[in-house]
Order: sequence, then structure tokens, then C-alpha cells
Amino acid sequence: MNIAGSTIGGGVLGLPAGANQTGLFLGYIYVVLMVVLNVMSMRMIAITAQKTGIRSYEAMVRFLFPQRNYAFSYFVAFIRWFTAMGSCIAYVISLGDSFKPIFSGAHDLNPENSGYAYFMSANGLKVMTVIVFFCVMVPMVLPRHVDSLRHVSLVAIGLMLYFCVIVVVHSCLNGFKTNKHNVELSGHPGQGEEDGKVFLFRTGNPVVASLGTFVFAFICQTNAVEVYWDMAKHVRNPNCYTVAAGLALGICATIYTFVFTFGYFDFGAKKLGSKSILLMYQPMKEPEVMLAYVGVLVKLCVSYAMQSMSARCAVYYTLGFTERYANKKGKSLTFGKNKDKGHEKASTEVASTHIHVGQELRRPGEGGDAAGDEPCLTLDQSFLDNIPLHWHLLVVAILAAIALLLGLFIPDVTVVFNLAGSLCGSFLEFIIPALFLIYSGGFSIKRTGFFTWLMAYLMLTVGITAVVFGTGATIYDVAGGK
Repeated sequence: MNIAGSTIGGGVLGLPAGANQTGLFLGYIYVVLMVVLNVMSMRMIAITAQKTGIRSYEAMVRFLFPQRNYAFSYFVAFIRWFTAMGSCIAYVISLGDSFKPIFSGAHDLNPENSGYAYFMSANGLKVMTVIVFFCVMVPMVLPRHVDSLRHVSLVAIGLMLYFCVIVVVHSCLNGFKTNKHNVELSGHPGQGEEDGKVFLFRTGNPVVASLGTFVFAFICQTNAVEVYWDMAKHVRNPNCYTVAAGLALGICATIYTFVFTFGYFDFGAKKLGSKSILLMYQPMKEPEVMLAYVGVLVKLCVSYAMQSMSARCAVYYTLGFTERYANKKGKSLTFGKNKDKGHEKASTEVASTHIHVGQELRRPGEGGDAAGDEPCLTLDQSFLDNIPLHWHLLVVAILAAIALLLGLFIPDVTVVFNLAGSLCGSFLEFIIPALFLIYSGGFSIKRTGFFTWLMAYLMLTVGITAVVFGTGATIYDVAGGK
């Protein structure tokens, strides 16, 4: 539920527009590709976590790539922070988008009401966004562990399923009956479109730019390591984690496919354009749609909390909190900085050892001889409980301020989806997990199997392609390229 909860969020709201940019069939191909690659990505993260025993995403990078004073680990921390903050900003923008049709519909029903007129304006929508942000979103970020959101994640997933049902039913009762006869094989976005047209394939630069929207919609790696170590010990292994990731992403893919298929057929290419699907309905005239909007609001708040926690962990690592406030019981991995020569030697031996799948580095109190006989890793999430409250609240406040300010003044949520997905999502989803598996030791066809070996290199190829072409196409579109 936590994996699905961190995946399903604002991304689902931009997928109908993404399908309009790529074409319906290419959208299906993107979804299948994202599910397969992301399940393998989560498996690679779990294998690496099990082999190293490290419980922090950045610390895992720090352990595997210690060159140049651990510069790559700080780069990954920035990527993780940027991706999570991009998600948070998108959720704040979507929060405002969800209020706009509500107050517009209320004003149409009561045109003389000055209150509705104000709240449907840009300033009024910002006021409502700020109120919900501080009263609901920020309090959900205050817990220190992502596992504290598992119950509300379950509720949020149920509400998003209801939203999916509403999208399907609304389409069947309205636009689908007409637009199913207006299907075109291909066409360039913005050229020759008529109301109700649905395209199976698209051509031109937007097809590449919209890849970021699908990558963004399937980002689930920001909390992957934390979710793995929060699993019960008797089921905490790469196989169970892979099954959990497969179930979670299967739920997400099902919801995504129904939403962008029926949402696209409901409104057609010209009316939908690149808008969030939240802007297309009239919830004041349709009570069932209003209830779905409430569910979307709850899901946006939960997703914001989970992504904000991920961004917060990246900040903690950059500030050195993971080491400063770690539990001091037993010996911990020092990455060569400990002045104790004996322990430094042990750490070096661990770093140079090829560790195979299923072999976990021992942590304190988990077997072995006398304490200290074996090098062990204590880079877990215990430091979160030891961080002073004032530092915890300060980081929460700063991240909230950044997300709120940018969310209020960035006009188009699809820009955030495309840029965050192409630039940073590709690193977190494909490139870094593949590097984890390759550099954690024992990476060969004989030891990992041909399929896993092939998927690692395929993920590297897809990730680099998405970063280069997806980011370039998005910047080209934003700059007004034709």
C-alpha cells in the first residue's frame, strides 16, 4: 500500500493529456514498459539493500561509490530531493486545479454570490490552496517514519479507485458514445484536430516530451529503501518485495489505463489538450463527481506527505544527520573516516568484498562471534528518531514553503510532470538501481541470470534515453519551439 500510495498521485491526473500527446496505443506501450522496468528496478534495490544491509538510499550510494569524497552520493541526494519536490509542487498545483471547477460551478449556480466569484478567481484559488495546505498537508508530514502513513495510504488508494470508476462511468454516459466513432490512426498535436477526435498514434516532438509524464507517474523509488526495511522481518527479502512491488504497480497500471483511456474518449483531443483531467468536470452539477474530487484531495495530501518525507531524508543526508544522530550501539560503517585503524581496515575489506545475492552483511546483534569481530552496518533509519525536534520542524517548514510558493505560481502542471519525470525520475527509476546491482558485487550472467543481467543494461539504456531526449523535448516545448 505504501508503494502504491507513493506512486499514485498527481501523475494520474496528467495521463489523459499525456495519452493525447502520444496517442492511445503508444500510451499503452509506455505503461507496460514502465511496469516491467519499475518492478525490476525495485527488485534491484531490494537485492542491494539485502546484500549491503544499508537502510538509506544515499548511504547505499555512498557505500558503493566512495570516489571523490562521495560526490556521487550527494548528486543522488539532490536528484532524490528534486524529484520528490517536483512531486510535491505538482500536488500543490493539482490541489488548486481541483478547487477551480468546484467554485466555477458554484458561481454558475449562484452568479450573484460574491464569495464564489472571489474563490473562482486566481487569488481565491490560492487562498483555498494555502488553507488546505497548512491545515491538512503539512500536519501529515510531521511524523518521522513513512510507515506511519500506511493506513491512510490504504484509504487513499480506495478513494482513487473510486475516482477511476467515476472517470469510466462519466465517459460511458457522455463522450465515449460519440467519440468512439471519431478514432484517427495518427496525427500531429495541434494540427487538424476537431472536437471529439481520438488518435491512436501521434507524431512530432510532444511524443518524446510526454515520456516524462509516464515516467513521473510511475516513480516509486523515492521511498523504496525505507519501505523495504519497514517490512516485517519474516517477509523482508527481495522475492517478497518484488511481489509487493508487482502488486502495487499492477494496481497503479490498471488505474492509469482506465483513467487515460476513458478520460481521453470522454473529452477528445482538442478539448483535453494538455490540461489536467480535474479541470474537465463540473462537480457541482454531478454529486458523484464531487465525491470523487474529495477522494482526489485526500490522495493528493497523502502523496504530498510521502514525497515530502523522501525530500526530507535527502536533506538530512546532505546535512550529515544520518551519521550525527545515528544510534551509537555497536560499531558502524565509517567509510574510511574512522581514526581507529583496525576498524578502518575492516571497513576497507567490506568495501572491496564481492557480495552475492542473498548474502547480507551482519548488523549488530545478528549472530557472529564477539561484538566487533565482524564489520557491520548500522546505517538505518534510527537517526530519524534522534534528530532534535527543532531541526525536524525547521526542515519541514522550509520544504513546505518551497513547495507552496512554486506550486502557487507555476501555471501548468504538465510542465512539472514532464521535466521532473524526464530529468530526475529516469535517474531514480532506471539508472541508479541498475548501477546498484552492477556495482554491489557478483554481477555476471552466471551469478545473476541472463534476464536480470539483460534488464540491468536495458534500464540503463532507457534511463539515459529518457534523460537526454525527454528533458530536451520538454525544454524545447516550454521555450515555444514549433
